[in-house]
Amino acid sequence: MAGRTVFVLHPHQTRFVVPAAAAIPLPEGLAPERAILAANMETALNGLWDAEILSGDRVCVIGAGVIGLLVARLASRIPGVSLVVHDTDDNKAEVTADLGLAFTTKVEDLSPFNVVIHASGNPRGLLTALKIAGFER
Repeated sequence: MAGRTVFVLHPHQTRFVVPAAAAIPLPEGLAPERAILAANMETALNGLWDAEILSGDRVCVIGAGVIGLLVARLASRIPGVSLVVHDTDDNKAEVTADLGLAFTTKVEDLSPFNVVIHASGNPRGLLTALKIAGFER
C-alpha cells in the first residue's frame, strides 16, 4: 500500500481520498460491500442506544435509507417491540420487506408511538415524527 492513494466509497460521496499511510486494510474474508456499512452501523447503533427502546415499545422509524433500515433492523430484534418503517417512497417497500420489517407510506396509518426515530434527512419527516410521537413515557 505504500506510495498509493486509496479511494474509498461512502454512501453520500462518489470518492474520498486519503493518504496511503492512513488506509487500513480490511481483515481477510471481510467483503468491501459489508465493510462500507461500518460507519453507518455505528450511527444506527448509537441512535438505538440513545432511544432507550424497551420491550413492549411501539417504534416507528421514519426514513428507509441505509441508516433508517439499519436502525429498524436492530430495533426489531428487541423482544416485544412492535415496529413500522415509514417512508414516502413506496419503492422502499421491497427492501424493507426483505428485512422482515413492516412498511407504510401513509401517515394516516400511523398512530402515537413510544419511540420515533427520524432518519430521513427530510424536514417533512421531522414534522411527521413530531405528529406521531406519543406523550413522554
